[in-house]
Amino acid sequence: MKKLLLRFLIMALPVAVFWVVVQTVVMQLIHVGDASNALVYVFGGVLIIAVWEGLAFRAWVLPFIGRVFSTSVYGGGYSAQDDPLLALAARIRSSKDSSLLPEFLALVEQDKGRARVWSELAALYDDTFHNLPETLAALLQGAEHADSAQDRAMFLYRAAKMRFSRMGDSAGARELYARAASLYPRTVYGRKAARME
Repeated sequence: MKKLLLRFLIMALPVAVFWVVVQTVVMQLIHVGDASNALVYVFGGVLIIAVWEGLAFRAWVLPFIGRVFSTSVYGGGYSAQDDPLLALAARIRSSKDSSLLPEFLALVEQDKGRARVWSELAALYDDTFHNLPETLAALLQGAEHADSAQDRAMFLYRAAKMRFSRMGDSAGARELYARAASLYPRTVYGRKAARME
């Protein structure tokens, strides 16, 4: 909060200085009858403020907007407290209790179109239970059910990469790369898969 207040004061400082200059120097020049010099001061002050505010906007405001945007779009804007699926995934990770998986799968079924659920399921199978076949199955299900073409292509790409690098199945990987490239050629992962065929 202190940092935000300091940045606001730094952004407001040129406006305050300009106001003082206008009240003292420019108004005196206008009263004396030297309006052309007054305009030079006003124009110079406006130019300095515009440059200063532009730099401050570029340095502080745009990165803040970018962080908020990227958190809400790419991070999903979800936290474990807000999302029962993520809270359950955190519980499963910490306890390594596979008996909680049916409950997790029931939550997945309720929201099949969201890519995050399939990513979480694949991560649980891979990182927590070290079960590559189930991880692959989760990725392939994500490729079937995810709402966006970009997400479906991403799941196919991840499944192909897993088949090739971790399961040693180069033929299966090529088939998945080809499927991603042909079904989703205009997505980032579809283009990446086309290069991998």
